[in-house]
Amino acid sequence: MGLKWNQADLEEGRAWLLPGETKNKEGREIFLDADILTQLKILKAKRNPLCPYVFQNDGHRIKDFRGAWDAALRRCGFIPQFKCKACGALTELPKGTRRKNLRCFRCGGDKLRREGKIFHDLRRTSARDDVRAGIPEGVVMKRGGWKTRRIFDRYNIIDDKDLRKATEQRHLFFQVQNGRGDNRGDSHPDFPLETVVENNATQ
Repeated sequence: MGLKWNQADLEEGRAWLLPGETKNKEGREIFLDADILTQLKILKAKRNPLCPYVFQNDGHRIKDFRGAWDAALRRCGFIPQFKCKACGALTELPKGTRRKNLRCFRCGGDKLRREGKIFHDLRRTSARDDVRAGIPEGVVMKRGGWKTRRIFDRYNIIDDKDLRKATEQRHLFFQVQNGRGDNRGDSHPDFPLETVVENNATQ
């Protein structure tokens, strides 16, 4: 939320995150897609010239957006929930109640952890969407700031759709390779999958 206007070039469609502003504390250049660029241009047109921050309200920097996130979830039909670290009970956040005032409905404890839809999930969504869009994983890691493969794999979650797609791709591979529609054991591992997909598309 600390992005300043001098860290964004809307003409070039780029922005710079300074060291210490990212999760891994390293600086990073990011390229803005069309939707984000449009929204930033709208914000800039409405900006307070005395405030250097991109995300501001009436000239004051926005430091915490969690209240707005909770309100957005409610409009989408999701009720923010918190899990008590002491007893494990789930407590809903009543409308109009601030997080810091929330207590466990069962034991009254104040050590609560957010459950369900959290803003940080969008980081995982971004990684998965990038991979499914065909972006090389090394580039995805660079975009997201993941230094190691182990950390990246925690975000690039494989689900049932991925496994089903892999099965379909394997079946297609042997269909085209053998010309019989089945894998009879006489496969050739050097046959490129790209050729399989291209051949199937032209049939």
